[in-house]
Amino acid sequence: MKIKLKFLLVLFIFLSILTPVVNAQTIDNFYAKADNNLKYEEDVNGDSALAGNIVDILGNIEGIGFIAGNTVNVEGDLEYGFIAGQNVTINGNIENSVYIAGSNITISKDAKIGKDTFIVGENIIIEGTLNRHANITATNIVIKEGAQINGNANLDTNKIDIEQDVTITGTLKYNETATANINSNAQINNTEITEETTNVIDTETLLSNILNLIVVFLVISLALPQVIDKTSKIYNKKGLLYYLKYIGIGLLILICIPIICVLLLISSIGAALGLILTGLFIIALYLAYAFAGYLLGELLLLKLLKLNSNKYLTGIIGIALLEILTLIPIIGGIISIIAITIGISTIWLLIKQDEEKSEEKIKEVKKPKSEIHEKSKEIKAKTKVNKNKKE
Repeated sequence: MKIKLKFLLVLFIFLSILTPVVNAQTIDNFYAKADNNLKYEEDVNGDSALAGNIVDILGNIEGIGFIAGNTVNVEGDLEYGFIAGQNVTINGNIENSVYIAGSNITISKDAKIGKDTFIVGENIIIEGTLNRHANITATNIVIKEGAQINGNANLDTNKIDIEQDVTITGTLKYNETATANINSNAQINNTEITEETTNVIDTETLLSNILNLIVVFLVISLALPQVIDKTSKIYNKKGLLYYLKYIGIGLLILICIPIICVLLLISSIGAALGLILTGLFIIALYLAYAFAGYLLGELLLLKLLKLNSNKYLTGIIGIALLEILTLIPIIGGIISIIAITIGISTIWLLIKQDEEKSEEKIKEVKKPKSEIHEKSKEIKAKTKVNKNKKE
């Protein structure tokens, strides 16, 4: 876990280089900062990416707070939170949903989460108020005296402790293999025990997968910025439905290429070509997943939430969310296939668009001389008319 978090810190330091640091107390755009001991006191009207060994959030973020550190303390208010850390403590208010991954995570008694809470970790303590559903996967979960969950509590864990005067207005759902110590004075609307789950989440693997995909996305964004810009333009002009029209092509490529690779590899003549094609296909899958994550970020931030977000942060959040969604049993596998298919379709559309532009240029060059001469005459005639009007 600690090794992966250090990689995350390097990533956010890299992001901070991309965005100038502003020293004003109120900031009206995307803001990024990284330091060993980061004490964040600014108020930001926009999204923020913050990282450090120890990160203290004292200011408010009117947007998405993407925060990483070995120790993270959130005292201020956030609109949305994506938080990763070895030790994470939430003391402030998060207006909408929060996504937290870490080892030791505490939602203190003064904390309030406005909408859904998603937590993946080792040891989880809930003391505050969660105003909608809680979705927690952890080794140990403790819901302390006076805590409130105004919705369902979906828990996947080894051990649960629920103290007196805890309120859960919805259904408490947990796996049958968990050791549950529930105080008789806890106010729980309904309890449901599910069969043993195989959905054991390795936090370190999850963060590693997210980091790898983010690195791929950032390499594309920096090495070929026009590719991301073109993807965004196609999406914004024609929408997600335009991509879905071409999903058949992406699915066909996804099915046919592996078959072709196998046929080439087992043949004596095409083995070398099969190896090359297999390598290219694996690279294409990674690129497809990164593109799909970026499109999900655009859909979430720009279309649904109507937020103005930096394209790098859009990609990072979309990729992280996509990776989390793929962890859902059964549905996660379907989401993965759809994401890769849409990503491959996007790559195909980008190639197709470039080919069409190249063909248009060639047609322009190959236009008959008579047509060019006629156009030249028209331009001269228009110029003459304009001169006469001026006289």
